[in-house]
Amino acid sequence: MKQRVELLKQIEANRQKQEDLAKEELELCKKYIQINDKNQWYTESERTVGRGKSKRTFIEGRFYWMQDFKDDDTGQVIKIERSRPVKENEEWDNIAVVNLVI
Repeated sequence: MKQRVELLKQIEANRQKQEDLAKEELELCKKYIQINDKNQWYTESERTVGRGKSKRTFIEGRFYWMQDFKDDDTGQVIKIERSRPVKENEEWDNIAVVNLVI
């Protein structure tokens, strides 16, 4: 019985370590996204969507990056600007943040 209790304690300790690492990884991913250079950049701006009574305004954080595509016919590499919203009104989209970095 003693072994089982000790194993459960170790399992719980490992789960806590995993949660702590996941939180740390998320914070690192957020910092990574906010670094700007010529290949990727982050901006925040006010955005309005909808019409009439359903119109709403919010602050949107958007991550931009340049992606290379190769034209199969000519072999020429074409750079295309891509973007994805990652933050709305100070709330991060954690799944989007982690998926962009991985």
